[in-house]
Amino acid sequence: MKKLTLLILMLSLGLSHTSFSGIVKSKEANNPNSVEVTIHSDVDIYGVQFDLNYDQNLLSTSEGQISSLVNAAEVYSKIIEPGKARVIMFSMQGDKIMSSSDDVSSVINISFDTMDGISDANIAVSNLILAGANGVSVDCEKESSYDINFMPEETSLEMNYPNPFNPSTTIPFNITQAGNVLLNVYDMSGSLVKTLASDYREAGSYKVIWNGLNNDGQQVASGQYILKMSAPNYSNTLQMTFIK
Repeated sequence: MKKLTLLILMLSLGLSHTSFSGIVKSKEANNPNSVEVTIHSDVDIYGVQFDLNYDQNLLSTSEGQISSLVNAAEVYSKIIEPGKARVIMFSMQGDKIMSSSDDVSSVINISFDTMDGISDANIAVSNLILAGANGVSVDCEKESSYDINFMPEETSLEMNYPNPFNPSTTIPFNITQAGNVLLNVYDMSGSLVKTLASDYREAGSYKVIWNGLNNDGQQVASGQYILKMSAPNYSNTLQMTFIK
């Protein structure tokens, strides 16, 4: 899977003006619903602060889903209202977050939970503040907006969480081609236990929840179960453990 890289555009740094265009998907990412905030600067950066704005009807995030990509720096965040998070990044030791010798630095990762099947959503950065050495303010564009494509690049069945589980577990999956999707749970003897999905779906990222009940509404016994996903040009299985 992948991350989506969110570029902070049109940063004005001192007398130098540098601009980026577009949104880049990171090839090494393993989460289709995450973005990276990246910065280009002609001076060393020691602190970053901004407000993250997103459509709460399409996306959600939490403080635990906003993290630093720089070993020497910490990220502090707070959801100040639905659809808006304030993010602050700095080093307690006074280390730089990024060096002016770097071309583009990825500094913050933000993971989102998405509504089933969305293909894109708008994310905006506002009230951007960059701090240089000794806390000196660095001129920059304060507001910017991005249309993020959350469409997965490959069809996949992701590991359920939690696992082991009780009373329920969440199963994420992604499809790149619209079509019929079938998710069945089997016991270790191969008998069908529960059908979690059997319908036509548009391309996108989805989640289903299994509450440990079989097709008759009865709780299953503790043990291991096999989840099988079938989708256009795709089939895969994973093992889940239900405990009481």
